[in-house]
Amino acid sequence: MPSKRRVAQSRALPLLRSAADLRPTLYTLTTLITPAPYAPTAAAKRLRDPAWSRRLTGAIVALLILWPTLEWTEFKIWTLWGSESLKQTSNFLASFFST
Repeated sequence: MPSKRRVAQSRALPLLRSAADLRPTLYTLTTLITPAPYAPTAAAKRLRDPAWSRRLTGAIVALLILWPTLEWTEFKIWTLWGSESLKQTSNFLASFFST
């Protein structure tokens, strides 16, 4: 009659007895590690953006419309970082924290 220990060992995962037992594992590992030649999968095709040309065209048109409009309104963003503007901004922010 087999001992309880032998029964527990026989129910455990089988031990590798030869190099032939490693072949399926090595094949699986090498196929996971080795890069395959690129062939777009169904998921990659779904992630492709077919409207990229419309988006790019829209961005260019918006830039072409907004740039002259900003020039016409004399909007100059660099004046926000001028020394006088920074001084006024710091005075404004300091007014919230009285000492």
